[in-house]
Amino acid sequence: MRPTTLSRLLALTLLLSAGLLGSAAAQPTATSAGDPRATAFPGNATTCAHANLPGQLITGQLTVNIATGSHLTITGVPLGLTVTGIVVKGGPGYNVYLPANLGLLPWPGLHSPLVGQNGNIPEISHWFACGQTQTTTKPTTSTTTKPYSSSATTKPGSSTASTTATTTSGGGTTSTSTAATTPRTTAPTSTPVPVPVADDDDLANTGFDGGWLIGLGAALVFAGGLVLGMTRLRTRRSR
Repeated sequence: MRPTTLSRLLALTLLLSAGLLGSAAAQPTATSAGDPRATAFPGNATTCAHANLPGQLITGQLTVNIATGSHLTITGVPLGLTVTGIVVKGGPGYNVYLPANLGLLPWPGLHSPLVGQNGNIPEISHWFACGQTQTTTKPTTSTTTKPYSSSATTKPGSSTASTTATTTSGGGTTSTSTAATTPRTTAPTSTPVPVPVADDDDLANTGFDGGWLIGLGAALVFAGGLVLGMTRLRTRRSR
């Protein structure tokens, strides 16, 4: 190979190496974010998925103040939203801001990565915010229902009635008292079972038959009357 051709190849190699080094130096890195709260990435991102941020775009729901073309300040986030990250694009790269590094609102001075040898902050080409809707889960309470129990036992056939008495005093105060009245319970009656009577022919007759005494008495009275009459007759004759 000729010395001239070798020199040309060497020069071309040096030029290509310098171009690659310059291109690499122009790409933003983590140290070129220009803000300790941000992390720089090369290239472009337009969605939450491109920036590796969870959630969806909520840019239009935030309250933002852009004082200059290179910086923005977020002053308000609606209730019910959780910001997962903010992307600020400018130049050949973009900065990603996480809420954990931003602290409490407001979040001022958000910008894109530094560019150039002097570390200039380019104007913002676009920016967006990602977030999620907060969900509130109510605790689940369990209710245990005890089986119904009654301390009072009511016997069958009995009932309990309440009597309310209202008493009015002279001062116009009316007091009401309720008393429980339990009616008496009548014991069930039982029908006696008839006892079978045995036939008279099968039993000895122990009754006293006094019919003959009446006839005897009548005869004695008649006989006494005869004797008395005969005695009186004899007495008359003897006179």
